[in-house]
Amino acid sequence: TPIPDGDLIELTIHALQRKRDDHPELADRKNQALIIDEVNFLSVEQVAAARQLVDEHGVSIYTHGIPTDFTGKPFIGELAARTYADKEKIIKLTADCYGVKDDGACDNNAEFNARLVNGSYVFEGNEVAINEEGEEKDESQTITTYRSLCQKCCVLAQLESQQ
Repeated sequence: TPIPDGDLIELTIHALQRKRDDHPELADRKNQALIIDEVNFLSVEQVAAARQLVDEHGVSIYTHGIPTDFTGKPFIGELAARTYADKEKIIKLTADCYGVKDDGACDNNAEFNARLVNGSYVFEGNEVAINEEGEEKDESQTITTYRSLCQKCCVLAQLESQQ
């Protein structure tokens, strides 16, 4: 469920307070952290709120997200996270490229998020398309999946989609 822009700070401060209440031995510790996975789906305002948690409340924040959507355009949340980050503290985590055929034959780092619909690469459509979890699928339904690819494999997937 998406978090409304203004609530990130409030939710984090309340969560940290609950942790301190539940674990009084941690109350004096200044080192508190928030881990944000899929930072690419945050808004610029939410990333700015995360930065405010760092600056005003001393919360360390660790983020992870792939830089581009399936069309090759930058995800605004991930771009904002890199913009607001302390540059000397950036640690680049990498994802492995799955290869165009998902055969693990590629040794490069993934930078692109490729979308497959019913097993074929697509490069047009809404930025987010997800099948509902637990949904029963029959042969007539569309199955959307994603694969992390490097630049080279992404170009090969684009060429494959045009054939």
